[in-house]
Amino acid sequence: MAKANPKALDQLKRFLESLASLRYESALEVACGAAHCTKMVLSKKFYKIDLFDESQGAVTDALKNLKGVETVGQVTKSRMQDYTFDEKYNCILLRYCVGYLTDDELVQFI
Repeated sequence: MAKANPKALDQLKRFLESLASLRYESALEVACGAAHCTKMVLSKKFYKIDLFDESQGAVTDALKNLKGVETVGQVTKSRMQDYTFDEKYNCILLRYCVGYLTDDELVQFI
């Protein structure tokens, strides 16, 4: 994403900075993919970031890309419908994740 769409990362950064009342304690990245948003933006803002994706390949890529990033908490394999929120988050980032839903789930979601 950093190479393919750097403008999206810049927009996310500016959006987060525009939220004056946002507390930068914890964030959750849903359908994290290779975790470019966490690495390039969230890890520079939040004290702790958890991530999940339903693809084991994405989880593996995220762990590889986030090696050495101290603000990363749990990186888990889970579907959005099955994720258990063990804590509260100040920010939940969802992007490009509607494709993970089946047609029936998407109709219920809308």
